[in-house]
Amino acid sequence: MKLLELGNMLGFKTYTADSGKKCGDRQLGELTSLSPEELPRYITREKIDVVWYYKAGAHYKLFEVVLTTNIRTSLTKLSKVSGLNAEFFIVANIDKERVFNDEIRHNPAFSIIRNGTKFVSIDMVNKLYELTKQWMEYAKILNLPYL
Repeated sequence: MKLLELGNMLGFKTYTADSGKKCGDRQLGELTSLSPEELPRYITREKIDVVWYYKAGAHYKLFEVVLTTNIRTSLTKLSKVSGLNAEFFIVANIDKERVFNDEIRHNPAFSIIRNGTKFVSIDMVNKLYELTKQWMEYAKILNLPYL
């Protein structure tokens, strides 16, 4: 949920493959601004967890959130959409970073996405979310344009 909200705060259009999933009292689909029809078919076919899209330059940021699945499965999904003008992110607990590094560096199947894929901890997402929220509150007080 925070990844979708963060993307929205930062001015991206957002999408999730899990639009029917509930987080608290809200469905994730309520937080998105892109429909599946607006995305390249292979993003929706691979069921990428969270997508941020910035129209200028047609640039995507694709996030695979690894909570119940494994790193390899998520990297495989990202490698299947490697032809897209995108940055790829694996979001997981910090204790999964070593597994991510081993897979991305040593598994030849992921050589195509090796340089464009980063690990982001859930703690980092939470901190970035809170900092962005705070900054936007102050920006409003000062009438600053945020994006």
